Amino acid sequence: MKNINFCSGKIVQTHNLAIELGLQRVAIEKTELAETFNIRIIILYILLFANSASVQFN
Repeated sequence: MKNINFCSGKIVQTHNLAIELGLQRVAIEKTELAETFNIRIIILYILLFANSASVQFN
């Protein structure tokens, strides 16, 4: 998963596009996977959307 997110991050940074990361609940529930969602180190000034699925935590 990390490779997919990082490759996508490089592409959107190069072409100045926005990106959306998938369900963040995975990163919250499985902390060992949290690093795979950390692509902000690659995309410094790009619009980043994330699906937190906060309704599912209710």
